Formats: sequence, structure tokens, C-alpha cells
Amino acid sequence: MALLLVPGLGMALARWTFLAWPTAALLGMLGIVAVGLLSSRRPTVAVLSVEVRLAIALGIVALMVFKPDLCSSLTLLVAATAVGAGASLIAHGGPSMKRGKMAPGSLIPRHDLEAISGERVRVPDDAFLVHLQFRRFAGCPVCNLHLHSFVRRHSELVDVGIRDIVVFHSTREALLEHAADLPFAVVADPSKALYAEFGVESSPRALLDPRAWLPIVRSVARSALRIVARQSRFPSLNPEGGRLGLPADFLIASDGRLLAVKYGSHAYDQWSVDDVVALAVPATQTMSAAIAQLQPGSANT
Repeated sequence: MALLLVPGLGMALARWTFLAWPTAALLGMLGIVAVGLLSSRRPTVAVLSVEVRLAIALGIVALMVFKPDLCSSLTLLVAATAVGAGASLIAHGGPSMKRGKMAPGSLIPRHDLEAISGERVRVPDDAFLVHLQFRRFAGCPVCNLHLHSFVRRHSELVDVGIRDIVVFHSTREALLEHAADLPFAVVADPSKALYAEFGVESSPRALLDPRAWLPIVRSVARSALRIVARQSRFPSLNPEGGRLGLPADFLIASDGRLLAVKYGSHAYDQWSVDDVVALAVPATQTMSAAIAQLQPGSANT
């Protein structure tokens, strides 16, 4: 890189005529160096930088072939970087951060939480399986798109013995503006204390993973239409906890056992309603059978 850059810059200074694509190509080369230096200081992401640097290099080759204007050149480099990051995340699954994450079979200590409505909610719940959802910030379009399916099928979830509790890393005041009409308990955790306890993380791959791009486009379009129709408000431009939160889902039995868990790999990687029902039905059937055996007159009483 140095052998190329030094004489190249010397020639540019001696006979400089501004051209957009060589300028963008030089920025791309500096970007390759920067990515390499940053990844060398963080071994957990070193493997991810290979595809990113290769994609930037291919973007520079494209600049040399097509010679676009400055705006198009910069757009091409940004797009190449994003594609490289997305391909790297798919190939390697992102940096591994297992510390603090929970596994099925773990015992969840009792929590007495306060919903934004003022209601006290317990985790675990003595009468229901708890589907504890960790989402992002108040007004998050991706979260709203996902939760809409749970709102539509809320009665079905209650019928099979599931109680949904949704946690956001926003203040109670912000959530009252955006989530007060949800039919289940919504908990504010702006300090991210619960996120840390349950091992729920933030990462750039929340938005960089290509699998999240189509849901992001759909959710932003839906949110924009609701805002135009005055059915929703604009989310904060600087939300508490940032915009890079990853989702997580926990299914917790009445005795505190963690029956199932999912840590999302991108912003829209979470359980669907069908997933939750499929996971919960065997557990609710077991609970019903145990209660039936304890009833007076049963064979095992």
C-alpha cells in the first residue's frame, strides 16, 4: 500500500487535476487500512474484516472501470462496505459474545416489575408461561411491525396460557407516547439493567445484516404511513440505548425454569407468534396434566 500511495501522491501533487473517482479510490484505500488496523486491536472481529476489505477493494476496481462522479463514487464505496459486512456476518455469524447469555434449563430469579401502566407484573408468573420479549427503543419501526402480529393474536396467546411482557430500553415517558395501547405489559428499562442480566446485547449487525433490510424497509414504510395518518408519532432521533440493540425472547415456566431462549442475530430476528405457541403448548399440556392429578378424586391424589 505504501509503495503505491507514496509515488501516487507524489504524481498527484506534481500534476494535480481533480477527478472524482481517483479521490474516492484513495479514500477507499485508506478505509481498507483503517478496517485492518481496527480489527487487529479486536481479535473477536478480525475474521469479519476480511470480507469487508475485499468488498472495498472490489468497489475500487469498479471505480476504475466505470469512473463515476463523486457522489456516485462515494455511494458505491458505502454500498460495497455494507455488502461486505453483511456477507461476513452471514458467513461467520458475527463476533461470538457468549458471556452472560442464558441457556434452556436456567433458573430465572423472581422479578417484580412495574409496567408503564402502573401494573405490577411478576416474572415468573404463577398462573402463566411468560414470554419475555426484549425489544429496542420506543417507536422503533421494526419492533412495531413485529409486535403488531402479537397484538392481532393476543387472545390466542392468552388462551394457551402465555403472558407477554415486552421490555424496551426507553423511559416510561417515551413508551407512554408510543406503546401505551399495547394489550400486554410494557416495561421501561432505560438503564438496560434487565438487558445486562439476561445477556441481551447491542451490535452493528442489528442493521448491517442483509436479512434485516427488507423488514426494515417494510417497517419504515408502515411507520411513515401511520405518522402521516396521525396514528403514530415520530420516534426519537437519539433514543436511549442507541439504535443497535438486538432482540431476544425468553419462555419462562411458572417455577422459573427457562424453557426456551432466542438471541437475535439482527434487528428482526425474533420468534413469531407461531414459534411461541409451538414452544409453549407442550409445557402448558404438562402443567394441565399435573394440576389434574392433584385434583380431589384423581387416581394419584
